[in-house]
Amino acid sequence: MELTGCLKRNPVTLARGKKKIAIIRKRANLLFPFLLQYQSLLSSEDQNFLRRGLSVTNWSSTRRGEVQSGVDLLHLYSCCRKIQKKIQDPDLNEIISELYSAMIETRLRKDWIILKFRRPCIQPYVDEIERRIGKRINTSAWGPHVTVVRNERIPETTPENGNLYTVRIVGDIISRRKYFWLPIESQGLLEFRTNLGLNPQPTPNLHLTIGRRIER
Repeated sequence: MELTGCLKRNPVTLARGKKKIAIIRKRANLLFPFLLQYQSLLSSEDQNFLRRGLSVTNWSSTRRGEVQSGVDLLHLYSCCRKIQKKIQDPDLNEIISELYSAMIETRLRKDWIILKFRRPCIQPYVDEIERRIGKRINTSAWGPHVTVVRNERIPETTPENGNLYTVRIVGDIISRRKYFWLPIESQGLLEFRTNLGLNPQPTPNLHLTIGRRIER
């Protein structure tokens, strides 16, 4: 099976779950008016969400009985991101930028590059792992990815962000301690590392990270 991913240099870890919802909540009252202003750009599902949202008097309220559900807040943020991709509104761009900055939890040292994949690409493997172990797993904070360069000195001008590379899955799911990953091959990634002046095969070997067992 082959998968295509997008290269990203110096990835960051973003807030998820309750932390992400709390960050969105603080700025939710600023986001909702953009849904009204650009409702013609919304899908029918998102317009239904907009109509329900009109009854909310305070999206950012934390008072008992007035708190918006996390699902609604995430949907609100998602709608605004969709609008942002369709139209350049400087005010919306500023709020989304502030939200993104607030969601950044950790910044890695320089000289890391990952090949990032969309979650649906590996969902069958996540389902298989959860079926085997009988419980859910946490996917990586970066999402499914291959670590291509791991804290190795590379040129500052490396033009890699956004480039697409294909990997081929060459074996079954591997598990060690609480982690799960897939063995892969990619001639393109080996050549990419070689062109950076690095050993073509990193340590550990190239692999597609899926996630880890939830410890409770």
